[in-house]
Amino acid sequence: MRHVKLGQLVILVGTALLVNLPQVVAPLTVLAQQGSTLRQGFPGRRIGGGTRGDCGVSDKKLTALVPDNMLSVTAAASPSFFYYIPDELTSKQVEFVLRDQDENSFYATALTLPNRPGIISLSLPSSAALSVNQDYHWYFSIICDNRDRSGDIVVDGWIRRVDLPSALATRLRAANPLEQAALYREAGIWNEALTALAGLRRNRANDPAIAQRWEELLESIDLGAIAQEPLTNAYSGTPQ
Repeated sequence: MRHVKLGQLVILVGTALLVNLPQVVAPLTVLAQQGSTLRQGFPGRRIGGGTRGDCGVSDKKLTALVPDNMLSVTAAASPSFFYYIPDELTSKQVEFVLRDQDENSFYATALTLPNRPGIISLSLPSSAALSVNQDYHWYFSIICDNRDRSGDIVVDGWIRRVDLPSALATRLRAANPLEQAALYREAGIWNEALTALAGLRRNRANDPAIAQRWEELLESIDLGAIAQEPLTNAYSGTPQ
């Protein structure tokens, strides 16, 4: 396996990834079609800060698996969100809130974290379908003290749904799951790249090729430090 760099684009070349150069580069038009804001930074926080009270303090932090510009791109109407939960925050209560680009309430749910550390996922229900080309602001809050929410550990960021170009959709139908993850990644559709690899990693935890792709994906957004953490619970959200 070797890497060929085209500017900031890295193409993985080898027999394990059966996607040729024209097929990979073409989907990059997805980003160009969505406007320059996809390349700009959005306000947000993907690493939970210092804690106090019932949550304690640790070197490992609550982490949202999102690009460092805080904007995830999805082609799904009801996408999944991924968070790393360190050991000291297990079994805590969580509130997930999604607001539209004007900060109006769009969706909210609550859940209890698993009793073991790792990466969880939370999927929106079909009743909370995102509109195309709209930005949504999400908040993921771990509740340290129900009597004083000022001590919550919070990460927040943005997600935008885009149309899936027909040419890319055709290539995805002809690709296997590992190839699909690569196509989504090169198209800049972060959420589906992450979701596809997470599904493979859950089902084929001992496959070294999948482990390598997962690590490469997280390292591409400077989150390689949590690439070895296990995937734990997958939640399907229900409204509060």
